[in-house]
Amino acid sequence: MIARYDLSKRNISFDFFAWQTHAWLLGYREIVFDLSKGYGNHNQPDDELARRYQSIIRPGPDLMGMPSREGSDGEECATHKLYGILGLKRWDFPRLKTVLPAGNARYTITLRNCPVHQERNSKPMWLEFAEKIGATVIPDYADRTISLHERMALYAGAKMNFGVVNGPMGMLLLSEYPMLMTGCVIAEYAWKKHGVSRGEQLPWFLPGQSLMWEKPRLASLMSVVEKIEREC
Repeated sequence: MIARYDLSKRNISFDFFAWQTHAWLLGYREIVFDLSKGYGNHNQPDDELARRYQSIIRPGPDLMGMPSREGSDGEECATHKLYGILGLKRWDFPRLKTVLPAGNARYTITLRNCPVHQERNSKPMWLEFAEKIGATVIPDYADRTISLHERMALYAGAKMNFGVVNGPMGMLLLSEYPMLMTGCVIAEYAWKKHGVSRGEQLPWFLPGQSLMWEKPRLASLMSVVEKIEREC
């Protein structure tokens, strides 16, 4: 079956990856990107939406090994909300993984700097943390765009990938790579919309993947790194 992703209706963001996984679990094995009606009304200029499509979404199926193309056939299906996956109670989906050689960053920190819900943005503490552990800092997509494949290669080689609740970290939830998404309690209202309650972990998580349901603090993050270093 062929799943259609209509860019005039669907989010042009990292939300695509939850949709893609849900579509796969529903039995779809090819993705068609429908640009026949343009990019719709996403409160951003078309050139920015086109950039996001080309750099985030268009190469996305590669990370799951799914064929994809542009067109207008296929079926509308799936949701980008995690309750779509959770409701199926199946965790046998292909994990997202790099198509490039894994990077050599020992740790990564993915920053969030967004005008919407600014309370969820990365605080200055994250840069102090990055300096202490020698992490590779990945700025917010709006501040410095890197290719999807370059991003995933960095995540693939790291002992741990840290970040607050943001789009790239949401993509990592569906990968085979270690990740710690922090500050989930700050975005508790958003998690509830996905069907996830405070304190819960996602049932498909692999070892080394977790949600931190507390505000990120330097001491608690350093304790995570110390534990990783002891176990390496």
